[in-house]
Amino acid sequence: MRIRGDTNMIREVFENLVSNAVKYGRQGGTITLRGTALDRFVQFAVRNEGEGIPTDKIGTLFSKFSRLKTHASHPKGTGLGLFITKAIVEAHGGQIEVESVPEQWTEFRFTLPV
Repeated sequence: MRIRGDTNMIREVFENLVSNAVKYGRQGGTITLRGTALDRFVQFAVRNEGEGIPTDKIGTLFSKFSRLKTHASHPKGTGLGLFITKAIVEAHGGQIEVESVPEQWTEFRFTLPV
């Protein structure tokens, strides 16, 4: 199965999501990547074990200059990574979403057309 899209831009999506999974994940925790074929799309998921994201912060994650401050980490960055990631996914005709259970895990899922 092939996906349609700009290789460099799609690479940027994976790099941003995997980098965030490492930055915000629990020391010694698991990071899982998954791909699932859907009807006319492929859904990719990047999941980490860690602090998770508070429910009241999920709505701001894809905004410009949004950065999540956590107890365990104070990563550096501009707060543009997820904003750019969302723009790339949507420019390719896909969607991105996040689900999280605080103190347990976070999973970003996005689709790309085949």
